Amino acid sequence: VNGGSLEDAAGKAVLTVDGAAVVNGGTLKSNQGTAVSVKGSFTLNGGMVTMEESPYGNAQGITVYDNSADNFAVNINGGTIRLNSDYSGCAVRSLTEGKPVSVTGGTIEAPYAFWSSNVEVSEKAPGTLNVKAHIAVFDGSVSGEKGANRVSGGTFDAPAFVLDADKKDGFGAVLSGGTYKGGMTSDEIGAYAAEGFEAVEADGVVTVVPAAEKEP
Repeated sequence: VNGGSLEDAAGKAVLTVDGAAVVNGGTLKSNQGTAVSVKGSFTLNGGMVTMEESPYGNAQGITVYDNSADNFAVNINGGTIRLNSDYSGCAVRSLTEGKPVSVTGGTIEAPYAFWSSNVEVSEKAPGTLNVKAHIAVFDGSVSGEKGANRVSGGTFDAPAFVLDADKKDGFGAVLSGGTYKGGMTSDEIGAYAAEGFEAVEADGVVTVVPAAEKEP
C-alpha cells in the first residue's frame, strides 16, 4: 500500500494479513474494532492507521493473532497509528509468545500504546519514535513471561507506564533506554530498569541510562 485510503464501515479489519503486506503510505481507517489483523508478515513504514472509538471499548490498531508462522514478522518502522478515543483501546495488541513485534519508529497515540506480552521497542534514531498514551504505555492486565516486553529507546508521554490497578502477576518489561514524561516518575520507571541501568529524573522528565558507578 503506497497511497490512497481504505476504510471498513462494517467495523471489521481493513487489512487482514495471512501472507505479507507493506504499508508505505495512504490511510487505513477502521470505524470500530481492528484496523490491521496479522497472522503473517506486516511492515508499516509510512502512512496512517487510524481507528474511531469502538462502542465495545476495545478498538485496536494492529492486532497479532498468531506469530507461529514461518513468515511471521511485524515491523513498525514509521507512519502513524492513532486511536481517536481517550478511555479504552490500544495501538498494538500482541498476546502471543515467540517472535516479538518490533517497533523502531513512527508516531503512536492511543489510550494504551501496547496491550502486549511480547514487544521490542528500539528507536532506530533519536527522535524517530514518539508515543502518547492517554492512560498508560502498557496495559498491565496482559501477562507474559517476565521481560518479554523490552524498551531501549523512544519518547513516551503518558500519565503512567503501567497502571497498578491493571497489573497482574506475570506482566514484565525491561527498560534499557527511553525518555518518559507526562507524569511518570523515576520510581515507577526505575522498577523496570534493566540490570546496569537506572532511571534519572530532571524537570519532570525521566530517562533510563547506564547506572553510574558507585564510589568504593
